[in-house]
Amino acid sequence: MSTALALFLPLLFLNCLFMYLAAATNKPLMDSSFAYIDAALGFDWLAAVRTLNSSSIVASVLMFSYHAIGPLMIGLLFLLALSSDADALMEFIAMIAVSAVFTGSMMMAFPTAGAYAFYAPSHETYSNFTGMGGLLHLQTLTTLRSGRPFVFHIAGAMGLVSFPSFHCALGIIVAYSYRRIYWLAAVVGALVAIMIPSTIPEGGHHLTDAIAGILIGLACIAIVRAVSTKRRHATTLVTEG
Repeated sequence: MSTALALFLPLLFLNCLFMYLAAATNKPLMDSSFAYIDAALGFDWLAAVRTLNSSSIVASVLMFSYHAIGPLMIGLLFLLALSSDADALMEFIAMIAVSAVFTGSMMMAFPTAGAYAFYAPSHETYSNFTGMGGLLHLQTLTTLRSGRPFVFHIAGAMGLVSFPSFHCALGIIVAYSYRRIYWLAAVVGALVAIMIPSTIPEGGHHLTDAIAGILIGLACIAIVRAVSTKRRHATTLVTEG
């Protein structure tokens, strides 16, 4: 457990700092481009949010799943540490680190403010959602992009990523990592499946953000698995030699 925390807590700090630095760019926002891609895919963001908002029950389920990603990650960290499966624990932490590098780099290359900032919907459009993921970060993002002095406090750090959806990337990684805990795997998988569409009304993401986040999650799994397999193969050769 101490090893896990010694790795995870500094990673959490560096991840947040990297995202803040990535957001501090004066490149033009690309929300209009992603809205265009969404439209080309036949997706109407405002219509989708209105539809999901029409049922308070559906909205409550989506919000619960959206905000469950943090507890799921912490729970997984503790469960893997308590299982004494060091390889599984290191795999999970490695995937989080790789996903942060991908997400921060793409965030810096393709800056966006999010769908709420772009569409500016009336409150009635999302009245059953908090919209916190799509609105709370806007003032901080504006300050960072302005070039004015900014003091980073980890205690007050918030999610700044719009493209790609870090929520979706983490969801894919978490669902994959829970495969080793068979009695929870199906439940977590179902929760993540609900969480992904929740990133649109609750997180304020474009559909393109969610798709990119899913692809990053899958890519991180593939990369870490490939490196892990290569390392085990090299270890086996050295042992046999």
